[in-house]
Amino acid sequence: PEFKEQLIKWVQESKSNKADDETLAANAMTILVRSGMRFNSADLRGIKIKGANLTGGHFDSADLRDSDFREVILHKCWLRGARLEGALLAGVKFGEFGERMVELEDTPITGGYSLDGKNYAVVFELGSIVIYDTTTWETTYFLEGFTSGITTVAFSPDGEQLTFGDMNGTLRRWMFNKTWRTPILCNDHTACISDLTYSPDGRHIATACQDGIARILDASSGHCVKGLSGHLGGVSCIAFSLDSNLLLSGGSDKTVRLWDVETGQLVYTLDGHEDAISKVLFSPDRRQIASSSFDKTVRTWSIATRHCEAIFRDHSERVTSIAYSHYGSQLVSCSEDNTVRMWNSLSGRAGAIFRDHTDHVVSVACSSNGKQLASCGIDKKLRVLDYWAGIPETTANGQINTASSGTFPYSTIKRHENDGDKTIQVTLLRPCWENGFVFDSVRDRVTNVTVSPDGAIVASASARVVNVRYKAAHTPSQRKLAGHAG
Repeated sequence: PEFKEQLIKWVQESKSNKADDETLAANAMTILVRSGMRFNSADLRGIKIKGANLTGGHFDSADLRDSDFREVILHKCWLRGARLEGALLAGVKFGEFGERMVELEDTPITGGYSLDGKNYAVVFELGSIVIYDTTTWETTYFLEGFTSGITTVAFSPDGEQLTFGDMNGTLRRWMFNKTWRTPILCNDHTACISDLTYSPDGRHIATACQDGIARILDASSGHCVKGLSGHLGGVSCIAFSLDSNLLLSGGSDKTVRLWDVETGQLVYTLDGHEDAISKVLFSPDRRQIASSSFDKTVRTWSIATRHCEAIFRDHSERVTSIAYSHYGSQLVSCSEDNTVRMWNSLSGRAGAIFRDHTDHVVSVACSSNGKQLASCGIDKKLRVLDYWAGIPETTANGQINTASSGTFPYSTIKRHENDGDKTIQVTLLRPCWENGFVFDSVRDRVTNVTVSPDGAIVASASARVVNVRYKAAHTPSQRKLAGHAG
């Protein structure tokens, strides 16, 4: 009861003009709605909850006059008879899919976002690269004149460089806003470069090559640090873990391989696909590996146990690419069956299906800021979905099993109860957050952990005490709501 009363108090205090109160109120209201509290006929006049997620909330006949509901998610929300006179409603999302279709002048091969989500690069069959501004979707840069076809492209984590590989095995680099020159970074590859990616720490570039070798290069010099041999055929895709310590590769030999970046040693091999691997990924919470294949399936694997957790079989043609959503709870796939599909990466349940493309879809990507989902196909169309409008997500995971993990933006939560350890550890993976922190004041069995959508509030419950920690992006302060006797 005290926890509930404190959350309600923060909502009521938002009627003042204090910015902190507004942020707390949005988080508090999100938690209250998620917990099942109903606000039918409630007096909420003048509350400020900009950006709150009220999905499934009950506000029938509520007084919401003069409230700040800007950018609030009202998906499946009950508002019958609610009073909204004078309310600020700009950017309110009711679950509709805001989208646009960008007409392309050539057939695309692949596409991808910059880390900050501000740019999107498309590689075309004729050997050109076009970079779009993701707000206006106008062309900002156009690179052309390459004699051998460009096959893959990646933005550096700082957004200042664009690296791309071609069919002849040449790796080139372009510096944003500094020069139109595209000097050769590396020409050690002896065949087509299928895929490339930067390590999140920016120190390395990994390449997948049809000569059967995955390479780890120094990102500054282009010097090959390690060559990873083991695939019995061409290497088709590559991916770094978020801590930059592990590397995934997929190949035409139908296997997914996990490598130690520092030693270059093979950690293990995942078998199960029946055709070439088209894409490999680590989940944002570092619990899963996802792989797509020309065998028309997508698989998820447990990193810890190596077991296949789910197989998604609904595509009728080869799966060409996959992407995790911002929080990792959704997995998106595209296929030569002309569709883009969404899946719940934890339960394996099928989600939304998009049939806007009229030909093979070759690439799908989620922006790392969580706002957009883009797909491009050989129908010469780039389709952009307002991801938050279409699929409202929350970061609260409710009941979490002992020593299991939940997720929120670029972060993980883990609670430990082994050998008397009753701490809650929060690991922050967002680049601007250097370290995580540990809540070690819990003195009883942890029963629940939840996080607000913007990551600002972390709340935990033990058998006797509810702890509310907020401002998670900075030094954690806390409020302890005690009083329960059991």
